[in-house]
Amino acid sequence: MAILLDVRVRALTMDDPALAVRPDRASAGDSPAHLRIGNWLEQLIASKTLQPGDKLPAEVEIANALGVSRMTLRQALASIEAKGLIDRRR
Repeated sequence: MAILLDVRVRALTMDDPALAVRPDRASAGDSPAHLRIGNWLEQLIASKTLQPGDKLPAEVEIANALGVSRMTLRQALASIEAKGLIDRRR
């Protein structure tokens, strides 16, 4: 007998409450933007605000909402992907 697990996929937008608290761009300090964004996403994952199966918004939507270039965002995503925290698909 096979048991199917109910896995719900949330397709998030930048207006979603889960993404409401964003990295602070004003107090940049010595930390590059891609590191601050990567840390922000890691905290959302660690706190279980982002759940397995959640689909993040499109790169361009996230980059525009955070006021960074798409390349900066891609650096942040690549770093957390390398840690096995996210799976990027096209």
